[in-house]
Amino acid sequence: MFSRDPKGSADWKMRNERFSEHELDLLTAGVDGELPRRDAAELRALLKSRPDAVSLFQQFKSDASSLRELPKPAAPKGMASAILARLPVTAPTRPTSDRRRVWLPAAVAACLLFTVCSGSYLFFNVRGQRAVAQGVRDQLPALAPNVAATEPDQDSVVLAKAKPGPRVPQQNGKPGPEAQPLDTNSLAQTPKAPELAPAPRAVPVDALGAGILDHIKPLISAEIHLNAMFDAADFGTKDVQASLLKELNRDPAFRLDLFGKTPAAGYDALQKAAKAVGIAVMVDAKTQDLLNRKVPVNLAMYTEALTPAEVAALLAELAKQVKATNPHAIGRTHLIPAGAVEARDARELLGVDLQLLKTPRVGQANDPKPLSADTLTKVTGAVKKNDKPALVLAYLPSQMRTPPSQSKEIKDFLNRKGDRRPGTVAMLFVVR
Repeated sequence: MFSRDPKGSADWKMRNERFSEHELDLLTAGVDGELPRRDAAELRALLKSRPDAVSLFQQFKSDASSLRELPKPAAPKGMASAILARLPVTAPTRPTSDRRRVWLPAAVAACLLFTVCSGSYLFFNVRGQRAVAQGVRDQLPALAPNVAATEPDQDSVVLAKAKPGPRVPQQNGKPGPEAQPLDTNSLAQTPKAPELAPAPRAVPVDALGAGILDHIKPLISAEIHLNAMFDAADFGTKDVQASLLKELNRDPAFRLDLFGKTPAAGYDALQKAAKAVGIAVMVDAKTQDLLNRKVPVNLAMYTEALTPAEVAALLAELAKQVKATNPHAIGRTHLIPAGAVEARDARELLGVDLQLLKTPRVGQANDPKPLSADTLTKVTGAVKKNDKPALVLAYLPSQMRTPPSQSKEIKDFLNRKGDRRPGTVAMLFVVR
């Protein structure tokens, strides 16, 4: 910040000729705060021994303070552009490979060290394992090759033959004489068979490591059932109808997710299919207002008045409505057995516990078969003759739902549906 000019004026030399060059450097560097620890100690000693040095040091500090307070003039406009225009343009240069030369020897040394350490570890580890294996083999009994460990010795075979046995029947059916006991003298004269190997000795089970896998339980088989997925346009085919009836007869309640391009288009197709088979669709007032204003919201239609066959007929009609739209209003569908999540959603939508999972199913078909065209017509006619109510509500986002206590349509639906009849299946259709 402040430095002394070595080519100063004559006045400077006259006033400061009593100080050496080194002492002047200490004083000016001390003002700038650039002294190392050793020179700072020397400066303190100088100021302590010479009062004129203190006076000159204070003068330097005053001059430095005056320099700091001087106004800083602004650079003229266009100065930066003029300087840059006069600078020569040079092509960028690639960085040198000095850094690579620095770390390359270290990397090579590290690789060599890793290789030597790994090889030493593997070598000595394999030697140790071979020594342990050899020690185990030395402790095991020696068995002759091609001789079973459980083969009895020849003496036990001869003694077993010497025991008296039962009467041997003759060919005419009469009992024969008893077997004569074997003479021990002749037994002593009987030559023994050459011994092939010594009799095996009993080996403790623990020496062979048995019992390690005793805690493992036997494998068991389990049947895994995956949730069914269908294309909405295929609900009317025989194969899909058979699969639907088989799935719908498994559980008392289901959620059917209908995925389409827009929830409004999917709901329109579902509503037309429900009215075509005679289902009385009731729409919550707030939900109808959202539909009129075309607010994007997922919708839910709940009914528990249909049997599995009637649900299959409804979905067959839905396939007709989907095929009539281009592009299809509903694409993939996902049939999920109702669980704790669906029971909670139904309770939050309608404000009452519908006991989805505890309702008994009576009178369901044991061997469901695909519905023919005539059967679908009969089922549809049966649906139209009876009161089959269904309620439509906003599903997601949850803040757009109508509180059950504030909806007249929810109260009317609960009074109209009555008790759940045996043989029916609760369905929560969710249009996404």
